Amino acid sequence: MALFNNHHYQKNSYIYIEGEKKAESFYIIKSGRVDITKKFPVANENPHEILGPGDFFGVIGAMSQLPQLESAVALSEVDAISIHHTKFAELVQKNPSLAKKIIKSFSLRLRRFTESEDNTLTFSLDYDYLKIMFEQAEIYTILNRKRISTYMYRCIQFYQPGTKLAAKSEDKLIELEAVGEFNKKTGIMREYDDGEIIFCENEPADEIFILRRGKIRISKLIDKKESQLYIMQAGDIFGEMSLLEDKPRSATAIALEDSEILVINKQNYENMTQKEPRLMTKIIGLVAERIWNRNKLILNSKFPDLNSKILDILLTVYEMSKTNSSHYEDYNFNLNFSDIMNMINTDDRIDKVESTFLAQNKFIKIEKNSLVCTDMQNLVRQVLALRTKYFATKLIR
Repeated sequence: MALFNNHHYQKNSYIYIEGEKKAESFYIIKSGRVDITKKFPVANENPHEILGPGDFFGVIGAMSQLPQLESAVALSEVDAISIHHTKFAELVQKNPSLAKKIIKSFSLRLRRFTESEDNTLTFSLDYDYLKIMFEQAEIYTILNRKRISTYMYRCIQFYQPGTKLAAKSEDKLIELEAVGEFNKKTGIMREYDDGEIIFCENEPADEIFILRRGKIRISKLIDKKESQLYIMQAGDIFGEMSLLEDKPRSATAIALEDSEILVINKQNYENMTQKEPRLMTKIIGLVAERIWNRNKLILNSKFPDLNSKILDILLTVYEMSKTNSSHYEDYNFNLNFSDIMNMINTDDRIDKVESTFLAQNKFIKIEKNSLVCTDMQNLVRQVLALRTKYFATKLIR
């Protein structure tokens, strides 16, 4: 397969359509203008973005292998090249600056989410993260998770030495009988013992982690309870959003067994792009998937009722599975109703919402405590109608 292919598009022709599921390639414009249109924009996104020669588009869909988040329309005669997602590593090795441009574009996209006045899914940049960490450390103490609370208090001393908060943390460490030196690990290759903490929620972030050996538990506090998010296995990447956001960690990572981790920071990222292009391709694909997911969660948060939110999140889960199953087959989400309620962040009683939802949507049922859809075409049709009803932008060029 060639590194890239040349394409010519007539004026007003569609290059790809929002929601298209087989996004194999992304594009770089050689000549002409392309209108990137969003029927369902979120946060501060403009429903129209005009691109010209040298600009690229379609990266999130291609690199995440998830449905396109926008449509691309030729505003004039357009000549462009397409790069298949399997050729990205080769392209990056020949042109490492492209990876930096893509990461920058991802960062700008996330900034639009952050700057949204009513976006409840991202933190305000005005927060005192270490103050929040102190409050969380107290909760972990109550939960009898002494190792995490000890780590958090020591983090506060490490990042804000000589402050009142650091002094209060010292008092807490004395109460925990955990006064001692805090040695943060450095270096590209790091080893962690079973139970050792790699980073904690609200800790400053500037490193990506690649698990070479062992298992890592990713968790966070939700409603004053520790909730497990993921279990990372050898080969998994975590902490990748530090490439894009100048924000602290959103979760805590703890070794579940003796583990070895490869660390990439912003300083050695460019070198790694040239030396390990396949690894950097995997990271960019993962970041693209995170952005796609955040986009969907923000859109979901805007629905005015729980029924719409639940239907929408079920479709999102289905899309993220990248399944090739037929619309006519039953689809098992492998999630229970409690999992879905956590995803949409509601305090409503689960039993009441569950019974109402199942009564309204007969094509969703529960089998062995797992939600199952018996008619995926119906789910897709209903969610599209709901998104159109509440969020669709009339796109006029």
